[in-house]
Amino acid sequence: MTIYIADTSNHRIQRWDLGRITKEINYFCFYQLIIVSLQGAASGVTVAGESGVSGSYAYQLSNPEALLFDQYGNMYILDVGNDRIQRWRPGATYGVTIVSATMSSPRGLAMDSSGNLVTADYGYHRVDLFAAYCRTSKLLYFEIRFSIFHFFFSTNNNNNYSAIK
Repeated sequence: MTIYIADTSNHRIQRWDLGRITKEINYFCFYQLIIVSLQGAASGVTVAGESGVSGSYAYQLSNPEALLFDQYGNMYILDVGNDRIQRWRPGATYGVTIVSATMSSPRGLAMDSSGNLVTADYGYHRVDLFAAYCRTSKLLYFEIRFSIFHFFFSTNNNNNYSAIK
């Protein structure tokens, strides 16, 4: 078993291997406490950020609060101190900022069924929703008077098209 820990005070994400869940306790419907035994794990491995170093560069974090993985193995980190969400590809040594927003004490990170990232903004009393993936696009060709014009069509979720020549 592998667990990932957002080590907030040390500005890093750690991976611990060989642990096993020993007990799960549910509190209300919002919180779940999971007690994990790390028998056999000598130490954690830093997979994102720098141990004890806060910063805003692509390879640094500042008070990471939460993380999650998508179906492709990308890790998304809620980097509270930098008001951003970063995507770290598997094996990457730096992250890419995919959301940079004004947030006030965001808590938690989730992904809905459409691939949107969701966080609870505690300070502004709101729920923030961010698109994690780009809209789908289609390339169409038109032949007019023996000339080929290329139009790049961008579509939104309602299949409304806009053309870019």
